[in-house]
Amino acid sequence: MDIKIKFLGTGTSHGVPKINCKCKVCLSDDPRNKRLRSSILIEHAGSNILFDTSADFRQQALKFNLDKLDYIFFTHAHADHIHGIDDIRAYQNPQSPPIDCYALKSVCDEFRERFGYIFLDKIPAGGGIPRINLMPLNFFEPVNVNGIDITAIKVIHGEKETAGYKVGNMAYIPDVKQIPKESMKFLYKLDCLIIDALRYRQHSTHINIAEAIKIIEELKPKMAYLTHIDHEVDHKQAEIEIRDKAKIAFDGLTIKINL
Repeated sequence: MDIKIKFLGTGTSHGVPKINCKCKVCLSDDPRNKRLRSSILIEHAGSNILFDTSADFRQQALKFNLDKLDYIFFTHAHADHIHGIDDIRAYQNPQSPPIDCYALKSVCDEFRERFGYIFLDKIPAGGGIPRINLMPLNFFEPVNVNGIDITAIKVIHGEKETAGYKVGNMAYIPDVKQIPKESMKFLYKLDCLIIDALRYRQHSTHINIAEAIKIIEELKPKMAYLTHIDHEVDHKQAEIEIRDKAKIAFDGLTIKINL
């Protein structure tokens, strides 16, 4: 049984091109240097499973003809990963059930605080709000979604614990500065590892390309893709530099993994 993974966005919180920037990458004609905010879609057994409603979700849904949405998993509550939540309304009508949205309890709590209008006891006249079921997750406890186990893996993003996700024998870790030892054991020798690689320079809350390659060499996945990339990184040049150690993901890239 296969899952299909589509990269809806591979950019950092600013996206690429960055507003008001005239650097070489932001002005590039290479479509692989056009990066919406980070998100992936997994297609499995007729279901579409979205990871993060990025701030660019509407644009992603239109660009990649996303015609249905069954489940959503959230990595954390930063704006670039959740502020597209309102646009899931396009997949709902008054008769359709709420969409199950999985996230750490701390993220669920932040959702209720930040998007209080979603959780009113009575839907306001005219509707206009997404309808969701928040499904709290615990680290390392898998949930089964339409026949596939999905497990929240603890990683550190800045000073916060954040969820990466293990889906079958692949993992998606878009925002990370450190992977605790207790999490590493879940990530060895995967079929595919998708991991944060913000830029060349050090960053306080993200790993850079060199750090990502070091983790990949330790974990030894069959395939590795770098994502959550900013405007310092030119796609073509970066792939030459890292050679066969990993691939640079780009918006619209689709890969298949056998479960």
